[in-house]
Amino acid sequence: VNKVKAVLVLGSGSGNTLCPLAERKKVVLIAVGASDPRFVKGKKYCFTHWVPPKQETDLMVKEIKRKGYKSVVLVASQQEGIYAFVTAFKKSLAGAGLENTLRKEVYVLPGTTDFRTIITAFKSKSPDAIVSILLPGSLGIFALQVREQGIKADFVGAESFESREEVRNSRGALLNQWYVNGGMGTREFRKKYFSRWRKEPGWASCNGYDSLKLVVEGTGKSFSVDTLAQFLFTVSNFRGGCGVYSATGDNRFSLPAELRIVKKDGFYPLYSKK
Repeated sequence: VNKVKAVLVLGSGSGNTLCPLAERKKVVLIAVGASDPRFVKGKKYCFTHWVPPKQETDLMVKEIKRKGYKSVVLVASQQEGIYAFVTAFKKSLAGAGLENTLRKEVYVLPGTTDFRTIITAFKSKSPDAIVSILLPGSLGIFALQVREQGIKADFVGAESFESREEVRNSRGALLNQWYVNGGMGTREFRKKYFSRWRKEPGWASCNGYDSLKLVVEGTGKSFSVDTLAQFLFTVSNFRGGCGVYSATGDNRFSLPAELRIVKKDGFYPLYSKK
């Protein structure tokens, strides 16, 4: 990294690993799609570009309340970003006075594919909803095994729901199930993306695009790392592919979240005419 001035990485794991090096080398690091805020706290050169977990979980809990779920169970993979999400989720439940609806929570290793014992334990709680914050490779198989054991509870989740492979692995179990995700970008961004790639933007597409745009705009003609870091820390009303947003003062950005639903032909806003 001796000649590098800025670097983009993907996810909380990469951010946690590389942020200390970026700080030592005075290189701006933007972790695209990273939910874990801990590794950027108090740092000068490290940032995340993803919707803050609290914005996602507040929206999720609002929908849980609207749907009237009385018994909720949770299964989550052991991963930094997911821990941040679950922590925010439990705080959002408490803030809404719904902490007692969470009847059981279980954490599993990444790559877990046998959930039978966990599902049996969940079944005893008669859940209305199963909050499933699992990594790809586990989510679809978990949903399938839940249905095979006769549980009809709704599945509620986050980014991993927006994976065609996970939907295929679930053999239909994830269809018509809802989740929260970062916004998929402005209409203009989605239109340009489709024109270029002939498909809809995927997870964190607008975040990656905007991260690069922020680096370009923040450096100007003279590439100063400190100037860029200050720009990222204070930027206001930035207009990018993800929409209009500002720095939050804690090395993150006020990016939007939205509720979405899994359909046979794709992923759509939960409340739309589609």
